[in-house]
Amino acid sequence: MTAEGQRIRGGRISRSDGAELWRLECESRIVIPRVIRARGFWGRAIGLMGRRDLPEGTALWLTPCFAIHTLFMRFPIDALFYNGDGVVLRLARDIRPWRWGVGVRGAAGVVEMRAGWLDASLAPTGAPLRLTPISPEDATVRGRESRPPE
Repeated sequence: MTAEGQRIRGGRISRSDGAELWRLECESRIVIPRVIRARGFWGRAIGLMGRRDLPEGTALWLTPCFAIHTLFMRFPIDALFYNGDGVVLRLARDIRPWRWGVGVRGAAGVVEMRAGWLDASLAPTGAPLRLTPISPEDATVRGRESRPPE
């Protein structure tokens, strides 16, 4: 773990301060400014079910997780799958509601966001990801553009 964040290792990150908000970075660029971690089995199982939408620039982090579904969901999503070393395996685009069993062999986790929000060039296959804990004040989304972390 570095002072400004940590790489994803083994699909899990544990922190003693109980941080719930994170920022997803890839190759020193902010990819998703606000990531919320789903806690526990039920948090991962329920995920985004029943929500009407997901705010722009916000994503849900599921770990451990190698497959997802969109049952009972109301909007399409994109899903960024990564392995145990935090390396991008696949970006699954425009997964419509009521789909079952979208998964990636070897995935340790996934980050789900509103369909079409993520520019695929910001997190290409094979690139390392890093999640950095942030405060609620730092979680504001200033726009769609990606920028270097402060």
